[in-house]
This record gives sequence, structure tokens and C-alpha cells, in this order.
Amino acid sequence: MKNLILSAIIIATTNSYADFKSVEVSDFTGNYRKPDGSATASKLLIPESITSKINIELKGVEDGYLLEYGDEEFHFKNPPSFINDIDSASWSKINYSTRTDQMNTSVDFMSSNIAGSEMNIQKFSAKCYENRNFSNMYGMQILDACLTNSTFTVSYFRSSQLSSAYNILLDLPGIENVVATDISIKNAKLTTSKNSFKFSGKVDLGMSANIKIEGKSQLDAENDKVIIKIDKAKASFINIKGRLFDELKKSESKTFKVSEPYLYFYLK
Repeated sequence: MKNLILSAIIIATTNSYADFKSVEVSDFTGNYRKPDGSATASKLLIPESITSKINIELKGVEDGYLLEYGDEEFHFKNPPSFINDIDSASWSKINYSTRTDQMNTSVDFMSSNIAGSEMNIQKFSAKCYENRNFSNMYGMQILDACLTNSTFTVSYFRSSQLSSAYNILLDLPGIENVVATDISIKNAKLTTSKNSFKFSGKVDLGMSANIKIEGKSQLDAENDKVIIKIDKAKASFINIKGRLFDELKKSESKTFKVSEPYLYFYLK
């Protein structure tokens, strides 16, 4: 659960400085190994449009990252601290755009290693609607939109930390006979409306369980943190909220804290 939320935050949070209405990236494909990376794209609009094949370089610098393509350069200063936890990543066909009052993005494939945890995503899509205006803080504006009114879907999500799902589902009938060697979430959907969210998905660990989670989500911009409140968590009508928080507590770090019923993601 933590990594599914974190992956959405990473995709939504690009701390660049641009108008909400003028960003578009097509067929963004590449790889990253801390602190540098390279990629290509078929279209890039930030804010001027380039439609031929584009070679992009990402370089780590003292106060953030430099994104370079052609004669252009963008400096991402002081990125959220969890961005620095990404050790390596590869991705294929990311499409991203912000137009008028909404953001649309899709990812064909992405794999990453974040603070020692491996993550794999296939067929991800998101649509977020503008909520508040943050002057010169494009990433915060996108993150706020996605936490307020949005829809996320993912066909397949796997994380090495999902082994904790076995412990969360211990109350399910028959789970004691399952040897969990590979655990994934399939056909997951997360929707938010006026900062209330609903999550549903199928966990597959040798047996299947339908997961439903409901709660609240918000961006506390003044204190640079995301707050998630979990009100309900069920697996096939079994209450798993207590076990969910027990496992999330084990994943605490400087940028992620748990205090039931709240989760806190610190951006700096």
C-alpha cells in the first residue's frame, strides 16, 4: 500500500517551474541509476514544442537535478526527499500532459529500486483535476490536484515489500495453507473526490482476495507533507485495518510516518 501511494506521488510530483496548461511529454522512455539517467521522447512541450526524436539527460547536482535536452536546461531544485531514495529505474512509453484544468498521464511499464525495495508497474493511468493554484510550484499544484479529485488505475503492480500482504491477510480463511512466493496487485483503481478516496484491487498471493480501502487524502503545503487517513480496510469482508497499520509501521522512515489512522509522507 505504501509503495502504491508512493509511486503515484513520484509520478505526480515533478518539481519544475511551468504553467499548469503548457506541459506535454510523449513516448518518454529511459533509465536512471543514481544520480544520472538518460531517456528519449517523441514530443516535449515545456513550454516550447519539439516533435522530432529528443535525447534527454538527467544529471544529479548538489541541490537537485539538471534535465538537459538540445540547448535547453531545466534545474529541479530541492526535490522531495523521497525522490533521493530512488536508486535505479527504467520506464517505457510515459505520456504526460497538463491542459486547461487537468493532468493526464499513462505508463506502459516502469520498474524501480527505491531504498532497497523493488517495484514493477504495468499499464498505469491517471487523471487529476486542478484544485488550488501554487505560484511557481508546478509539482505541488499537480500533487494537490491528484490528492483532491482524481482517478488512478493500474493493471499490474508488484513490490518486494508486498510480502507484508501475507501478514495483513492472516485472518482470511485458507491463508495458512498458502506459501507466498510471489505477491502482486492486479486491476487496481484509486479514485478521489473532494479529498475522499476509495481504493479497490485484487491481491494475488497463491490465493486471491479483493481489497477495499477508504479514507481521506490531502496536501499540507505549509508543512510539506501528504496526509492519508484510512477509515476502512477490508479483504473479502474481513476487517484488515489493524493488521495493515501493523505492517505499515514496520516501513517507517524519515519521510514516512504512521500514527493510526494517519499516514504521513514528508516532501522535504
